[in-house]
Amino acid sequence: MKKSYIMIGVILALVIILVITNPKQEEYVNWATQQITEDKGILLRLGADHLAKPVIHSATETTNFVLFSVYKTAMPHKEENITTIGFLNQFITTK
Repeated sequence: MKKSYIMIGVILALVIILVITNPKQEEYVNWATQQITEDKGILLRLGADHLAKPVIHSATETTNFVLFSVYKTAMPHKEENITTIGFLNQFITTK
């Protein structure tokens, strides 16, 4: 009986942590902008806030599954979207 209470407590704690650390779209946009400008020059980094962020924000469709989110960003002139999963304040790009 004690083991089942412990297991329920662990699962509940994990669910709470996942819900709290599920990143918002704005966090994804900041992360994606940083990925684009990581190895670029200072001019691109300065322009990223004014140009890249609005473009990424408008081209991204977010699906929130409460425990994690899926971000699909349409790339211009490409048929496939970039799909990224966000959870635990981290992002993993799948395509």
